[in-house]
Amino acid sequence: MTAVGFSNRMTKAPASALFLLTEARSQRKQGQFAKAEEVLRRGLKAHPDDRRFQIALSDVLFRAGRTPEARRVLAPVLSEAGEDATVLLLMGDIHLKEEEPALALERFQQAARVQDSCSVQTRIARAFVDLKDLPRAEECLRRTIEKDPDDGFALRLLARCRRERGDRAGAVHILEGILKRNPEDRLTYADYVRAKVEGLPPESKLSELKGILRGSARRDVQFLHTQLGDTLKELGRYGEAVEAYERALTLRPGDPGPLRAMGFCLHHMGRHDRVIDLLRGPFLENPGDAFLRSTLEAAYQKNKDDGGFRALLEEARRRKPGSREAAPRRAAPARKANRPRRRATVRS
Repeated sequence: MTAVGFSNRMTKAPASALFLLTEARSQRKQGQFAKAEEVLRRGLKAHPDDRRFQIALSDVLFRAGRTPEARRVLAPVLSEAGEDATVLLLMGDIHLKEEEPALALERFQQAARVQDSCSVQTRIARAFVDLKDLPRAEECLRRTIEKDPDDGFALRLLARCRRERGDRAGAVHILEGILKRNPEDRLTYADYVRAKVEGLPPESKLSELKGILRGSARRDVQFLHTQLGDTLKELGRYGEAVEAYERALTLRPGDPGPLRAMGFCLHHMGRHDRVIDLLRGPFLENPGDAFLRSTLEAAYQKNKDDGGFRALLEEARRRKPGSREAAPRRAAPARKANRPRRRATVRS
């Protein structure tokens, strides 16, 4: 089926489907991913033949950091609507997130054959960057920037190419140009700070970040606090890192990056009850997250509460019936009497 045919079939859906999709889109824009998911699953049940619900659900799951689920939801749609640019781009984004740039490139190039645009070309460039093919990435970006000199995403990606080449000054120059035109661009500001501190020794990076936070009107930029937390974590200053991650989560509640890092720090501080309180909810929402599972398992083991962890897995299975990720692991082969039991470990 062509992209046009697929779109035409979808426009014949009943008005109630449009209402539900609009409601879910509004919740997604507000970052209310759980509410958007609930609306979309309700819509999918009422309109099982309307594939827009699957596409929108996959998008919401992807934005919520539940990439494996997003992929499973989208896969059947891709086989049916393989020439729909929206589906191809979303699957390409999922491949990038799962560190599969070659597959992402294939999907983006398919999308370009259906409906080419600056957005598609920039995604192709992103895949080339992840494949370390910087010349081809820069070639795509040059073409895009020639068409739209103010394309912020393409310019930020070009700055990343400069950073990848070791040209921090060139990256900073590009990003400063974007900020001059749009001082409120937070994504660019985050990239600007990253380019400024990248490659510095941890102590120098810490000094630079603290200086930026002291003199910046952008203290409400979440990335600054996350970067500060990451640097403190690298230095083993876990208590201070937790404070920085808490500030980051105040600015963007539920962000998986600082949430995971904070759990790691609390684990190494021996604050196992707090690890459980912090990560239990996110795990129940996303039982396929291996980091959350291993960190929680380690925390329950440290508290000598294996039963509590089994109860958590059971609750995850009740909430998401059929979830393979929440299933208990197979029993290990019998150990020799004097062989110690292997404990769960937590990686940074």
